[in-house]
Amino acid sequence: MTAETSTSSAGGAQPGAESRSSFRISRVRILQLTGIVVFLGLWELLGARKPEWYSQPSLTLSELWRLMGAEQVLPYIDGSFPLLVMKSLGALLIGIVLSFIVGVTLGFLIGRYRVFRVALDPYLAAIYSVPRVAFVPIMVVWFGIADKFLLATIEIPFSRFVIASVVVACSVLIAFSTAAGVHELMKEYNEISYAFNLRSGKGVTEEWVGAILLIIAFLATAAGWLTLIQGLVLLFATVGLLVVRDRHMFLKILLPGAVPFLATGLRIAVQRALIAVIVAEFLIGVPGLGFVIRDARAAYNTDRLFAMALLLMVLGGILITITKAVESRLSSWRPKAF
Repeated sequence: MTAETSTSSAGGAQPGAESRSSFRISRVRILQLTGIVVFLGLWELLGARKPEWYSQPSLTLSELWRLMGAEQVLPYIDGSFPLLVMKSLGALLIGIVLSFIVGVTLGFLIGRYRVFRVALDPYLAAIYSVPRVAFVPIMVVWFGIADKFLLATIEIPFSRFVIASVVVACSVLIAFSTAAGVHELMKEYNEISYAFNLRSGKGVTEEWVGAILLIIAFLATAAGWLTLIQGLVLLFATVGLLVVRDRHMFLKILLPGAVPFLATGLRIAVQRALIAVIVAEFLIGVPGLGFVIRDARAAYNTDRLFAMALLLMVLGGILITITKAVESRLSSWRPKAF
């Protein structure tokens, strides 16, 4: 009887716990909705008193709706507002893909090989610490301010400057995240190897040969002896040789183990990429969301400024949600901490 009673009481405790949990969730939702209503109400009152400073939620949403349906946002920019949104997001996507390729490549080299870590890590840290705006004059000279470019006779409807800004802002961040993951994995692997006396005793000749080839590729590209495409081909060919030599290490240990670090670096990089796109378009006047903000600021159009800020908040939230879902998916194999 006692066992049955305890069993029945334990079974009966579950519905009560579930009801308390659902009550807590509903109370949190109510508090969140209350906070949103209070915020919008205060914003509406402040905007009514000082419309030149704060605008109003109703005017902001009305301006955003008008922008979405406008065939031409500004008289001196061709294209509708959705087209400008796609130009900004397209440059962001291309920049993120290039940043991921460059960052992951550098991260694996720095984390796996000591010679690359010693040679490249201080310079990447120095580049990362420099404010991005300091690179703007140099990048304007290198990439120009055109809103489209030709690549192998194919016209790309995005700005090279904006894409390069994303790469500068995000690639080093992804490289550091990848390098940290690979380095930690290598430390654990080396500890296990020492414990079981599994050290292969290989030298570092291949590392030095790879480092020398990478330096040659960089210098030849910078001096103009090779085009950028040829320099990148030589770069990735060198990396490929190193990966082939350690293919089992990369494919079976480093790549699976570093996936959560890659996903985390990508999530943070996406947030920075959106900022880089808007700032780049704002600074040099490339058609896009940043240029619309620049024009609204010059015209003291607070309704449009707040509408653009609201749109960027929504876009940023969507991008962060997508990257978090990807990160959770890629990290699902890791044991959960209790």
